[in-house]
Amino acid sequence: MGPATSDFDLPFMEPFLKSGVLEYWDAVCVHPYRLNPPETGASEYRQIHELIDRCAPPVRKVEISILSGEWGYSSDGQDVSPERQAAYLVR
Repeated sequence: MGPATSDFDLPFMEPFLKSGVLEYWDAVCVHPYRLNPPETGASEYRQIHELIDRCAPPVRKVEISILSGEWGYSSDGQDVSPERQAAYLVR
């Protein structure tokens, strides 16, 4: 699995996945760190799924998963307060 990008870096992911790596991988891994609420990631997961559909060899499309290797918010409290992080956690 790979590439374990921070965020959903579609400008990087598209040419990378078109390179043929999906012939060898079982999963695409992302680390969707963000400043926005967790629900905002849903559309980005859809975009990654569509990208896999376009780039994977036909026999592999249904076999390739999307994994969230890490997910979180900055712990320094400057971007997202600890209280907001706690509220996001339960969601």
